[in-house]
Amino acid sequence: MGELLSFTSRASRFTREPFSQVEPLGQEWIVKGLMPATGLGFIVGPPAAGKSFAAIDFLLRIASGRRVLERRTRCVGVAYVASEAANGVRKRLKAWRKANGGNAHLELIPQAVNLRDEEDVADLANTLRDMRGDLDADDIRLGAVVIDTVAASMPGGNENDGADMSDVLARMQRLAIDLDLLVLLVAHTGKDETRGIRGWSGQTGAADMILTVERDRDDPALRIVTASKIKDGEDGDRFAFRLETVVIGQDSDGEDITSAVPVYEAAPDRKGKKAKPLNAAEQLVLKAINFVTDHGVTHAAPPAPGVPDQQKAIARGDVRGRALASGFAVADEKPNTTNVRFGRALQGLVAKGEIRIEGELMWRLQEVTR
Repeated sequence: MGELLSFTSRASRFTREPFSQVEPLGQEWIVKGLMPATGLGFIVGPPAAGKSFAAIDFLLRIASGRRVLERRTRCVGVAYVASEAANGVRKRLKAWRKANGGNAHLELIPQAVNLRDEEDVADLANTLRDMRGDLDADDIRLGAVVIDTVAASMPGGNENDGADMSDVLARMQRLAIDLDLLVLLVAHTGKDETRGIRGWSGQTGAADMILTVERDRDDPALRIVTASKIKDGEDGDRFAFRLETVVIGQDSDGEDITSAVPVYEAAPDRKGKKAKPLNAAEQLVLKAINFVTDHGVTHAAPPAPGVPDQQKAIARGDVRGRALASGFAVADEKPNTTNVRFGRALQGLVAKGEIRIEGELMWRLQEVTR
């Protein structure tokens, strides 16, 4: 028999929680129910599916304090590591800036990081710490780093090799914990797209969130985003967008330089049909939207891709007030619970193609008779 180990008496790092005192920790989000404040996430899809466009749009909305898919966001700083096609990312960032206006707490890192090299990852961490210090001066938290793409960030590595990928994932998880942020990896799906992230199967288990981007089979110009895995949240939500061309300048021959930005619409269900009928809360809110549109104060909709000229919009607060006055509130319900239900109803109306929301303004996308 081998010699028994001797354990010296010292302070332990392990703690104990009596059963009667066990309480779950609150989950913090940078996008409510979609992107956690700390952890490891993936945006995945086949080539040309639009995953980088989706990543850029989501993170710029976060970095400018705008809602993402009508979900509440926490405005944080974002670092975008363009490990491949850095100039293409520059074009997409400029297109978004031209289409959406305003400023965002996002910085581009145009050099590829080698995720297999401990020193290279340490250099990235130091750069992020410098960025965090600059953001702290503006009272903004550094909340996310995007690495686009995994394949371009591990030269000589094998995505199918568990040893290679487990090392990479361990470094990314440590980066997330050490800097208290979300590490979001843009990755490819394999030949069988239904099997998710290309390569080692352990990637899925390590992920706190996975958003999958794919083209619609019947309408290839339509991109579908599915929340494939949301740890401590709900999986399965589906969103859709099309890419709209934006002219960002002219070249030396006077020809247009273009890129594109996502414009969202209702996602078809998996059988190709449109979204489910409106639930009771959505019907009440839609009636309030119709009333305020016809009888309330209207505003000019903000300029954005896909928004017609002279589009009239209404204020979120006016819709909420009308909905509450028309029976949306429930007796003895806490105000915060009512606000959550109202937000979910708006989110459902966006997903089902009834309305569009930009900031605090919204408008109908079609004439309705409900």
